[in-house]
Amino acid sequence: MEKHTVSYRQLRAELDIHSTYTTRMKNDTGYVSLETIDLLCEYFDVPVNEIIEYYDPYEYEE
Repeated sequence: MEKHTVSYRQLRAELDIHSTYTTRMKNDTGYVSLETIDLLCEYFDVPVNEIIEYYDPYEYEE
């Protein structure tokens, strides 16, 4: 996968998304809408599996 060097500030400005979403992405917490994921896929010209990763929450239980 090609690495992109784009700041969160630049993403917010160019995609017109709220800072809440970029904070959630940065901290890997909370919900990011499908609309935002779609915008990111279009922006970076990549499929969805390059943007998100599935993990099984039960795999990490103690």
